[in-house]
Amino acid sequence: MVVTIIGGGHIGGACALGFASAGSAQVTVTARSAATLERFRGTQVRTSTDNAAAVRGADFVFLAVKTAQVPEALASIRDAIDFRRQVLVCLAAQVGPAELEAAPRLLYAIPNTAVEIGRGVTFLSDISAGPEALEALKGLFDSVGTTVCVPYERLGAGISLASCGAGYALKYIASAAKVGEQMGFTPEESARIVAQTVLGTSDLLMRGSCDPEADLRKVATPGGMTERGVAAMEEAGFDAAVEAGLKANNW
Repeated sequence: MVVTIIGGGHIGGACALGFASAGSAQVTVTARSAATLERFRGTQVRTSTDNAAAVRGADFVFLAVKTAQVPEALASIRDAIDFRRQVLVCLAAQVGPAELEAAPRLLYAIPNTAVEIGRGVTFLSDISAGPEALEALKGLFDSVGTTVCVPYERLGAGISLASCGAGYALKYIASAAKVGEQMGFTPEESARIVAQTVLGTSDLLMRGSCDPEADLRKVATPGGMTERGVAAMEEAGFDAAVEAGLKANNW
């Protein structure tokens, strides 16, 4: 599979490095500035500052620029892309299908940054590309994590759970790590302890029934320290805070 990613920033770069590492696609990334492309030096990712030239020959063309830059990026490839055989994949969730009417074959892909290491979660929504293109794109993202196909109307929920969710997980780790510092650990020690705890717990959960409430009951034994800590978090508004964060951007 041949993929061109317009925009070598945070999420575009993560996709490029993930696909290249997995060997699932030949990837070219573009950026306005050659300096932005330095991060790909020494990798299998091809780079270019010419959007129009880069899209020729691609099966999928990813729009991975900031929302405000989408019109300019589209204009730069309008005369080069061939929608009889190429599909546009928009990674800018806030740009609606109506704003991309010039693309008769359109898919949305909303990954989180863990695709870079093959542990991402990506939501896909087919607007007008068809089931064959959707299945091909799903296979590509399956090579770098877990993929969920949803109607366009549910992309907002997916963004909250997975894309924004990565930030929320980091917020918990950062908060817990600060408390660890207060308990006597160095900042690095504390952050690594919390991060490894989250990683190990997540792996156990995924290897089992993926029922967090059931696993929580196993570790929060009656009268134990974990149960007291969980109760204190709930009393302080933990559940309400999580709900507020997840619903803040669910459109």
